[in-house]
Amino acid sequence: MKTKILIAYLTYGNGHKSVANYIKKYFNEKNPNLIIETLDLLDNNKTKLTRVTENIFNFFLLHVPIMWDLTYRLNNTRLITKLSPTIAKIFDNQKLNNYIKDFNPDIIISTHFFASALMEKYIKKENLNAKLITVLTDYHVHSIWLSGANTEKVLTIANEDNLSFLHERNIKKEIIEPIGIPIYPTLKNNLNKKDIEDAFEEKNPLCIFFGGGGNGGTLAYPYLKKILTNNLKLNFIYIAGKNVKNKEKVDELIKKTNAKNIQTYGYIDNVADYLKIANFVISKPGGIQSTEALYFRKPFLMINTGGGQETENIHYFEKNNYGKYFKNPEELYNFLKTIEKDPSILNTFKESMAKNNYQNAMQNFYNITSKYFNK
Repeated sequence: MKTKILIAYLTYGNGHKSVANYIKKYFNEKNPNLIIETLDLLDNNKTKLTRVTENIFNFFLLHVPIMWDLTYRLNNTRLITKLSPTIAKIFDNQKLNNYIKDFNPDIIISTHFFASALMEKYIKKENLNAKLITVLTDYHVHSIWLSGANTEKVLTIANEDNLSFLHERNIKKEIIEPIGIPIYPTLKNNLNKKDIEDAFEEKNPLCIFFGGGGNGGTLAYPYLKKILTNNLKLNFIYIAGKNVKNKEKVDELIKKTNAKNIQTYGYIDNVADYLKIANFVISKPGGIQSTEALYFRKPFLMINTGGGQETENIHYFEKNNYGKYFKNPEELYNFLKTIEKDPSILNTFKESMAKNNYQNAMQNFYNITSKYFNK
């Protein structure tokens, strides 16, 4: 009998969806006989309440990060673990209930804490025989992720630094797997670095991947403006993603500054190709962008944090010397001037990244999950 896998998430931020899609892609390639569906709980529940919560989340994350950071820390308690299933009920409805019953998955993989809480409810109350596996998508474990621990067969975490916290919260040791964040970026066009370099009007020695996609792109603009108006001898690949307005704004800036050292792109499906050829990455410290930089061993210069889990990502990357955080455009610009004069400064980051042992996180995740495949 073929194994049916449901991968559930919520698109509060792009990371949860990205990991879900990475898992589906890898599992399908590894085992074409698997029946895999992804489920965004927001797609099934676009009520006024869920839209309000989504807007509130985005507002605080982007515009009042200090408030989000405070909320994140104050709620890192056992109480939020108990409340998480109650909060998750706002995403529940009859349509979703019927979908879960009809699909009747053998395995449920969750990449969001509310998805874990809600899927635990279905497993318990609807008598589903599904095995619940939760994948944490940031480098720090928050208490809100732990509500499904009584049902979960596996709880994957990004690093061993979180083990002591989980042990303090009495999470069963046998379900914890510190494998890293499972991603699967694949090269599509196998871009030649020289071809990209030749496309620039200025032949500068370094090429930087500048992530400006998603909601954070607008707040990245001041950093880019500072760079382009000061004519650094560095080349930039700027990825705006689906943020069309932000790409237009950056293109207008390029015209005004007559910058010759930048190429802009909108949505592309081969981000991995550009990451591979870049010398380092500048982006907000989201869990997935951080992990992609680490995967390709690209020093990660972090800007524009939304606080909370992103602040914890910064701590992890700086602690391990994988990158550096910059509070404002002036700080970043001054560091780039230093790199312009002496690119070897990047070598210490690269050497630290080379020691990271979570490169095979997705393969390890597949091996762990395959224990629950139908035989």
